[in-house]
Amino acid sequence: MAYDYKQDFPLLRAMDVAYVDNAATAQRPQCVLDAENDFYCRHNANPLRGLYPLSVEATDAYENAREAVRDFLAEHISENFTQEELSARFDFALTPMKTCFKATYGTSIGAWLTDYRMNYAAEILLREKRRNIGEIAAQVGYDNPSHFNAQFSKAVGMSPRTFRKEYVFHK
Repeated sequence: MAYDYKQDFPLLRAMDVAYVDNAATAQRPQCVLDAENDFYCRHNANPLRGLYPLSVEATDAYENAREAVRDFLAEHISENFTQEELSARFDFALTPMKTCFKATYGTSIGAWLTDYRMNYAAEILLREKRRNIGEIAAQVGYDNPSHFNAQFSKAVGMSPRTFRKEYVFHK
């Protein structure tokens, strides 16, 4: 038998309704309501604004979430995620996540990830001299080698093939 997801949502449990207006307001499952209630009752404070214990705790949580996003992206370099998926995965509201990331790293999440991928690809090109460039592209999250080539050329100023010739075979 299929899981009865309605039992997770108090409103759907209490009423015999089919709620389809998620564009305006999404219903929240009980576990989310419990977590929100715990936050507002025991942890509610502004991050980055004070030295009192609750603010320090909020700041630590805020910074830990940003670092978790960065570390996750680095560990899953070959995978692609939307910013909405990252926001949901880390329970970090989208706009604050993007703002915090940019304030810390000086660039957007997408630009940081592209730069990280290109630097990692350059390391592989130097270390694994005979490795196929298409394989390297896939390893750093590009299904299309031509798109990888264009991004690498934009970031490094030369194609991966030229980079490899310049820095591996002539050194």
